[in-house]
Amino acid sequence: QAAWRVCASPRWARPLHREVDGGAMAANVGESPEESPEVPEPDLSMELHDQLKRSLTENEACCAKEAARLRRLALPRDNEVIQVEALRERYAEAAIMEMVATLKSFDPEISREKLSNDIYSILHSDAVVGHLNTQFKSVLRKYVPRNRAEWLAEDIERHIAAKRAYVRVLRRELRRRATELVGRLPQPAAPID
Repeated sequence: QAAWRVCASPRWARPLHREVDGGAMAANVGESPEESPEVPEPDLSMELHDQLKRSLTENEACCAKEAARLRRLALPRDNEVIQVEALRERYAEAAIMEMVATLKSFDPEISREKLSNDIYSILHSDAVVGHLNTQFKSVLRKYVPRNRAEWLAEDIERHIAAKRAYVRVLRRELRRRATELVGRLPQPAAPID
């Protein structure tokens, strides 16, 4: 269930097709979340646990506030859905980046592997994210897939960087195509006086 088609995306934007050795930490390729082993709860201090929960709650609240503002604009239904989903994705990305920074501030010597495993456990067990609403939690989990083979890189920081680069390229391409389409529209004739 990779978000990118392998044949249509640049090499760096493709999910990694590799087996991840981690026992209960990763699901096998093609395995549904319902069939995969349970994700262990992260091993966090109470202070770190509480700080992460507060941070996630703040991101969720700000996202909900902005989503409500968008809904009040009375946009066409399709446009509203797209805008709200994009908003959730931006807040999810910001929340995950903040989680990485928080974990690194608590343990400046944390290895890439431990950092990746901690973020994975935080997002895919309910110990820290269980209190969040379903929509925000699912966007967080979509940003960092449960199946580690779907990550765009071996570790969380590189996965985030690759995902951000892919989104930038995609936005630039969409803007270019939209500009191209607008340029092809027939121009109204000047009124005859």
